[in-house]
Amino acid sequence: MMKEYKIETAWDELTPSKFKEVVNLLFDAGSMAKAELRFKILEILVGEKLPKPKVEICCHQCLAEWTKFVFSISINDDVVQVLSNKLKNILTYALPDEIDDKTLLKELETVKSIIQPKFGFNLALTSNLLPEISIGKKKFHGPVFNIDKFGILETDITVGEYLDAYEYQHIYAQTKDTKYLANMAACLYRQNRQKYNTFEAQQRAILFQEHLNKELKAIWFMLICWQNYFYNHPVFGILFSGSGESDPDKISLGSYGHVYTMSKDGYGKIDDVVMMPITDFFNIQVKSIQEAVVSLRGMKKNNGEISIDLKLPIETVLKL
Repeated sequence: MMKEYKIETAWDELTPSKFKEVVNLLFDAGSMAKAELRFKILEILVGEKLPKPKVEICCHQCLAEWTKFVFSISINDDVVQVLSNKLKNILTYALPDEIDDKTLLKELETVKSIIQPKFGFNLALTSNLLPEISIGKKKFHGPVFNIDKFGILETDITVGEYLDAYEYQHIYAQTKDTKYLANMAACLYRQNRQKYNTFEAQQRAILFQEHLNKELKAIWFMLICWQNYFYNHPVFGILFSGSGESDPDKISLGSYGHVYTMSKDGYGKIDDVVMMPITDFFNIQVKSIQEAVVSLRGMKKNNGEISIDLKLPIETVLKL
């Protein structure tokens, strides 16, 4: 009698333990073959070691379907237009060389040479899957981050912790020094979420680096997912528009420069701005850009000139 397993179909269905295991696997995967990576993820989902099938009889399409919520696959629009609905659907979770369905092989063969698949992680994570971490008897609470089915965000992330965490994450990306993951996590997790101080976070990071490992990588992934939400937000997205520089992740917030400017403009003392909800901070920045665009248009400047003056893509200026 074959054993049946219940497999999760979305990030938000994972327990904190499984979430940490999957993210750590992705973090350390390197050049691991996709079939092996998918198989290891499947083992985490079912909670036990599985008899590994031989490569020649392995159902790669099944592995892709069982692990599809972990990855993001897209193909070029010109090919999408000519595909059957069945093949189009399968190519949302399986790469062309993972498709085993014999009824699709002929159609796939006719377009395989022009398909340009993009394979990455699925960043559609809609909640904090690690709300709390423990070191001994100490409990550190992470931010609330919940996105409902309409895309509306509920979060208590503050300006100070977000900007600091972002900076440490960026430094880690450049150096690969894991101590910066500890610093990043220490910005977001603390015993008392009613206050935030950069120096205290730096001291807490020493403890985190000594006692945490898988948690740091899980928090790193969640922060990337949260940033992705802001990058693609219909309103906040303009703050993360490219500025023509080489770094695709560069944001136009000016980090703490805007904190000081907002304090000077009457939004409270610096400590008040640091503890401001990040969504309020973003809304104020968006309003400032919108007012700047209106002002420049009043000076008879065209969209191209406004784009240069504000360091915004012309597409963004046209929307304002």
